[in-house]
Amino acid sequence: MNDAIVNSGDCSQPTSVIVPPVGANANVGNDAANAGQKTITVSPTASNTEYSLIDANGNVVPASGWVAPGTSGAAIVFDNLDPNTTYTVVARPVTGTQTPQDQQPNGSVIATNAGSGTTAATQEYTLTLVNGAKATEHKRTVR
Repeated sequence: MNDAIVNSGDCSQPTSVIVPPVGANANVGNDAANAGQKTITVSPTASNTEYSLIDANGNVVPASGWVAPGTSGAAIVFDNLDPNTTYTVVARPVTGTQTPQDQQPNGSVIATNAGSGTTAATQEYTLTLVNGAKATEHKRTVR
């Protein structure tokens, strides 16, 4: 057996790694129980993870805060959401102490103006630059 010794000067400092809470596993749909409203479904969910939803004004929706799936991988549905509105899905470990707002910079932004069945990963965002910028339009599709 070879034992390796690593000098303290040869080690880097620990760093945090941020994993977005959702990607292709978040879908926008029509809310069958609330006419004219939308849903965001996260499925599958990650084990030992709680989810929350924040609206564009920084309010937690629903106000109850964090939601954990009933069983590992089970879907979480945020319902009765306003159409044509941007929400941010955030996540934390079940042992976490962060508020949803603490996690907002690490969240996944989802717009409910997308059609039913659209995933967060396939939404198209358009950026238009003005005042002499070289690009006039940039389309980005998150994959």
